Amino acid sequence: RRTGVGFTRVNRARLRHAGRMTFDAVSFGIATLPYDRVDASAGTDVVCIFVNGRELRDIVSAAQAADADATALYSPPPASWVLPPRRHRLDQPDPRLTKGRWSVVYTCSCGDWECGALMARIRIDDDLVAWSDFLSPHELDLLAEDPRRATQVVGARRRLGPYRFDRTQYESALGSAERVAWPYPPPSGTDG
Repeated sequence: RRTGVGFTRVNRARLRHAGRMTFDAVSFGIATLPYDRVDASAGTDVVCIFVNGRELRDIVSAAQAADADATALYSPPPASWVLPPRRHRLDQPDPRLTKGRWSVVYTCSCGDWECGALMARIRIDDDLVAWSDFLSPHELDLLAEDPRRATQVVGARRRLGPYRFDRTQYESALGSAERVAWPYPPPSGTDG
């Protein structure tokens, strides 16, 4: 069942292992954007994502080692898209930041998420938030054209997730994001 644009409910029974639910840890960090981009000016607060203590872009980079250039394009979204009082990453997804059942996790370094974002299916239940099926907007378009190409399109990202977060811990992490240093080199062609 869908709970809104970009989100679906999770059947918790499918996610149980030996009768126990296992969760990943998530935290969010607020960094200052060091360069201008389409959606934000230098100095804007953006949100970095940490899963099990590692920055998500680093996890993606490790999974996509053969495509490091694409990974370098991922950039944290503006805090105004993600942090409370916004509920985009919870039960009220913003239709401007979704494509079908996928939601923007990281935007493109230029700031236009449709250019080259990292998207995930975000599933929500009373006790659980799950992120899975990581794709770019272009890959989603390819899948829409020919669903049989799923294996070819997803490629190395099959090693990403799914990540399962305790909903209480997830909401707490969104509400208690702490300031972090900008974790990446600026993309080429910027003054950052």
